[in-house]
Amino acid sequence: MASYTEAIESRRTPDSGRFKSLVVLYRASADYTISLADSTRKNWSPWLDRIAEYFGELRIAQFDRPEKIRKIIRRWRNQWADKQRTADYGMQVLSRVLSYAVDPLGKIASNPCEGIKQLYSGDRSEIIWTNSDIAAIKKTCSPEIAHAVDLASHTGLRLGDLLRLSWSHVGEDAITIATGKSRGRREAIIPL
Repeated sequence: MASYTEAIESRRTPDSGRFKSLVVLYRASADYTISLADSTRKNWSPWLDRIAEYFGELRIAQFDRPEKIRKIIRRWRNQWADKQRTADYGMQVLSRVLSYAVDPLGKIASNPCEGIKQLYSGDRSEIIWTNSDIAAIKKTCSPEIAHAVDLASHTGLRLGDLLRLSWSHVGEDAITIATGKSRGRREAIIPL
C-alpha cells in the first residue's frame, strides 16, 4: 500500500526540475483549462500524455540549449513522419507547453520548437469556389440556396456563423457578428 501511495504521489507532484512538471503546470493553468475549447482539450490531452512520457524525465534546463534539444524534439516528431499533419499537430502541442514555460513561468529563456519547420504543406486552392463554380450551382439550385451561396461568398463566414446570422447583426454600415470559432471573443465585421 505504501509503494502504491508513493507511486500515485509521484505522478501528482513530479520533480519541479523535470519537464513532466511543466506539463502538469500547463494542464492546471487557465491557458489550458479556460482558454482552450473543450474539443481542443480533448484532442490535446493524449498529446500531453505522449509529451510527458517522452520528455518527462529530462531536466528543464536542457530545453535552454536549443542546439541540443532540437535534435531530441525532431526525433520525437519523426515518430509520426509518415503522417505529417499528425506530427505537426504534436509539435503544436509541445510548442504551446514550451511557450508556457517561457511566459508566464520563466523556466526557460526561449521556445526551442521555434525554427523547426513543419513537415506538412498543403495546397487547398482546389477547394476554393470560383465565379464559374458559383454560377454553375446557381443554375440548378432554388432561389433560397442561391441567396445562401451569395451570402457565404460575399461574407467569408464559417457555416456555423452563417447559420446564426440574423437581421440583428446587420447594422447601417456593416454586418457584425461574434464568431463561433473564437467562442464569441472576436467579431467579424463585413462592410455593406
